[in-house]
Amino acid sequence: MSRHKIPIEDLPHTGRKPPAPVCIVLGEDNQLDVDRWLRILPGKRYVGRAIWKGRQVLVKLFVGPKATKMATAERDGIKKLCEATLPTPELLDVRIQKEAAWAITAFFPQARSLSEVAELSVEGYSRLPFCPSALLEATKIIAAMHNARLIQQDIHPNNLLYNEGQCLLVDAAEVQSIDQSKSFDQSTHNLGK
Repeated sequence: MSRHKIPIEDLPHTGRKPPAPVCIVLGEDNQLDVDRWLRILPGKRYVGRAIWKGRQVLVKLFVGPKATKMATAERDGIKKLCEATLPTPELLDVRIQKEAAWAITAFFPQARSLSEVAELSVEGYSRLPFCPSALLEATKIIAAMHNARLIQQDIHPNNLLYNEGQCLLVDAAEVQSIDQSKSFDQSTHNLGK
């Protein structure tokens, strides 16, 4: 069966439903096979599960005029988390071209979002009769992040993955350093989200 091949720059032409499986050509001698799209912001960001260099990965493909800014934010956020020794998927590759960029990280096939594991309702309450260990782990990770003077600007249960008893921080593009003069306010506001 032949698989579509699409250069990364042409992703915006695929609309809201790019084909899958599909081979995305990142550059000369660099491509990946996306078997499932996980999130699509047409003309901006495409997140998918893929095979790259024989390994299953999570790929974020950025296109358009803000591609450089988005890929740089993702790379810098992962770097901040790693420097603070906070658990986040390993960054395997990041490249920036003119109006296309990508960040490739480790993929955890068994990982589930905190929403799923804790069976959270729309209001954020767990439907379980006890406090799931995943919620306790998430609380510890958020506290450790704040102690490291970092916040995740878009903190919500889907930006915390639970894998083998450990929470992982994802969506690193939203990780920012806390302003020293406002650290208490920023931390409490972040927890309130």
